[in-house]
Amino acid sequence: MVIVLAVSCVPASAAHFKDMSAAHWAYASIEWAAEQGIVGGYEDGTFQPSRMVSEAEFLVMYMHYFFNINSVPTGDMQGEHWASSYYATAVDLHIPVQGGVYKDRAIRRGAVARTITKALGYDYNEKQAVEWLLKKEIVAGRISGSATYASYAPDESLTRAEAAQLFKTLHRKGYTRFITH
Repeated sequence: MVIVLAVSCVPASAAHFKDMSAAHWAYASIEWAAEQGIVGGYEDGTFQPSRMVSEAEFLVMYMHYFFNINSVPTGDMQGEHWASSYYATAVDLHIPVQGGVYKDRAIRRGAVARTITKALGYDYNEKQAVEWLLKKEIVAGRISGSATYASYAPDESLTRAEAAQLFKTLHRKGYTRFITH
């Protein structure tokens, strides 16, 4: 299944993705995230940096980054969602995800902010989470020079390139919490 490969934790390199060049704004972040096993490519050898990240894909990236969970089995029962075991783990860890019909929908940037701050020990509402991430310069607004809740565009979807950039920035700033399961 293509989506399973999209979140594969097999180490890769941005240089190996046929749709990536060193000129892409997030090339270094994608390279880093691929080497860490946080992101992977698609079966056709592409990364698709502008593609929107589904909630399920983001959850898998999140689990790989924050909890070093690289071997959670995928759904294997007929009719079971490919990321169902990640969702079961998310429930156990109190990770704020919606699940259900939202698993395969593009994740909102505001939901990403809330999920990230939860991993860092903060139980913020969405606006507080975005403002905290902006204050710590972990994220930026989509409008150059503007770091506000509105400029962050919390209702817009997160791209794969933005996800790689987010995890690399978290790592660079020391916001890690690796727990081996």
